[in-house]
Amino acid sequence: MQESQKLEEGHSYHDLRHTFGTNLFYAMCKNKAVRFDDVTPTSSIYLYVAKRMGHSINSRNSNISTKSYIRSAHVAEQLNAI
Repeated sequence: MQESQKLEEGHSYHDLRHTFGTNLFYAMCKNKAVRFDDVTPTSSIYLYVAKRMGHSINSRNSNISTKSYIRSAHVAEQLNAI
């Protein structure tokens, strides 16, 4: 593996994937002027992010992974306020 393709120590590709999902969710909410907490598992934003991330939307526990992006969007909002 080339040196430029390595992640910093303590980071994983899953961290990058989660960051991508959070940024996608955050940007879509901001662009549509929707509050993070108003997004439900049946909303277009939620379903789009779930689809882009490859999350199932039909199983019993399908919303658990996608919900984590909602929680992380609150952290992103705090960081952007600094």
